[in-house]
Amino acid sequence: MKKFLIVAPGSYDGHIGGGQKYVQDLAFELLSRGNSVTVIEELREKNQHSTNQTSNRTISGVHIISVHFPLVGESIKEQKSQTGQQRREFLQDIIKKIAPDYIHINGMIPPMVAACNVLNIPYLVVCHHPGEVCPKGDLLRWDNSICNEKPSTNICPKCVIRCQKRNNLVGTVLSYMPIFFHQFVGQILIKHNPFGYLGRVLMIPWFAHLKLLGLKAYLKEAKKIVAPSNAMAKALINSGVSQEHIAIVSHGITPLLQSEIKNLENRPLKFAYVGRIDYAKGVHLLLEAMELADINKRAELHIYGDTTNKSDEKFWQKQIKKAKKPPWLHLHGAFNHSDINKIYAGIDVLLLPSIYLEVFGLVVAEAMSAGRPALVTDCGGPSQQVTDGVDGWVVDANDVGKLAEKIRWLSKNPSVVLEAAKNTRLKKDHKQYVDEIEKLLISL
Repeated sequence: MKKFLIVAPGSYDGHIGGGQKYVQDLAFELLSRGNSVTVIEELREKNQHSTNQTSNRTISGVHIISVHFPLVGESIKEQKSQTGQQRREFLQDIIKKIAPDYIHINGMIPPMVAACNVLNIPYLVVCHHPGEVCPKGDLLRWDNSICNEKPSTNICPKCVIRCQKRNNLVGTVLSYMPIFFHQFVGQILIKHNPFGYLGRVLMIPWFAHLKLLGLKAYLKEAKKIVAPSNAMAKALINSGVSQEHIAIVSHGITPLLQSEIKNLENRPLKFAYVGRIDYAKGVHLLLEAMELADINKRAELHIYGDTTNKSDEKFWQKQIKKAKKPPWLHLHGAFNHSDINKIYAGIDVLLLPSIYLEVFGLVVAEAMSAGRPALVTDCGGPSQQVTDGVDGWVVDANDVGKLAEKIRWLSKNPSVVLEAAKNTRLKKDHKQYVDEIEKLLISL
């Protein structure tokens, strides 16, 4: 029996996104192989320093240790960069008590890498998200292009403020200020902010700079980083990581039930988006593309998922209002992952119109496993899973015209969808993936 420690990206069983589902599948698979599995999850305390720093619970045989941040006495710089000695030593003490053979890092990456290096324990860092190389979190620039620049203090803080305040004159002006200005202003305002909202805006570039310090630290110190796609490997290399420190291992999934697409000749083609709704996912472009495609009654758009914060919710409601509730739009809201087989059985084509760097694209793998072709944008991981014209289709990212053209063509040619569906398949199950990860860990 081996002892595995998995570091989760946030809550282990809270809001279930791709990262959380990945950690849960990994934990259960390792446990089923007779291993001992402990998960560390990060819980953030709002507006106060936590005095109760850890708590414990068990879920289906997996031991969960919750760590509560920020720690008492941590400065804002240490909180944002995650590079403080106090946080590293705090995690080192937890690791010593667990005494794992291997550590699988998916969250709290900067301090966990530093702690593992000090303790000399074999570990892997798995990059599920572009936020592992980008302080903004998605590598999406203000002009909606995917960033290929090497992260630096001269580029990233200015990009973050310009993106977050895209249509705001203040954001544009601040993007031209030198970094020492943001550092000076940020350190003053964090102690006393008499400007309210404007003061918080003024601190955005400094916070981005601090997060960048943490990213640069782990990218320099990590001994082995797993990229789920060639696109993420390229982003890591652009960020200064040596190619010899990167392993490309595509994710595996728990196989879904395959079902046949039926009666397509007698009903509308059912397109569907499945997942979190936010600007970078490009769901708003689907509404524009469906309208432009002039599908009449030949197709429908079903959206399974919801927003996860107030900013995205405000933007999404604005798009819905702008679309004026067209008859082809069906909003199903948030769903439980236990319903995923039922969802895919009820659709014909998965749509993923992302405009940012998608590291892998879990929903594409799920759709293929369920026997459903996918129409995706050329934005990283999803387009590497789809063979254009065989088991799905690939269009340029952020091009509503091309997306509308493909939607129109598929709605007029349902036989093409049926043919593509025959070519879909599960490309890697989770057991195969864990075999690869275990082999990689042992080689360390």
